[in-house]
Amino acid sequence: MSWTFVVLALVLFLFAIYIGFLCGQWACEKRVITKRDYWIANFAGAAAVVLLTWVFSLFPLVQFAPIGWLGGFIAGLKMSFGESVGPWRKHDEVFNVNKAHRAAADAGDAEERRRARHNGAADRQLISVTDDSKGAGKHAKK
Repeated sequence: MSWTFVVLALVLFLFAIYIGFLCGQWACEKRVITKRDYWIANFAGAAAVVLLTWVFSLFPLVQFAPIGWLGGFIAGLKMSFGESVGPWRKHDEVFNVNKAHRAAADAGDAEERRRARHNGAADRQLISVTDDSKGAGKHAKK
């Protein structure tokens, strides 16, 4: 086996992770609203990888691409879901990451936000951008 083959297989594996991440984001934004939908999407992704592995096993260069796609798909699905669920909740607590996802899980309003996003509502405004004419004149340059 040559180094060129190994490098090219690695590049294709990384590309499969990226494509899987995009597919996971797309699936979450278009189809996933409830926790049940989230787990169904995870199992559907795993089933797709079983089929892809069977097909790609005929081509040595892309044998590992379905595994990369699954890793990317699960990561994209989790990051777009916006809430820590299942084993991800423990993972986020242990490594102290995704504080917004943990807060959404604790607050219990994440499903409402996902449903609103799915129905086309605008995202919440985090800062006020209105003009306060009374306070603006006080600090304005003259």
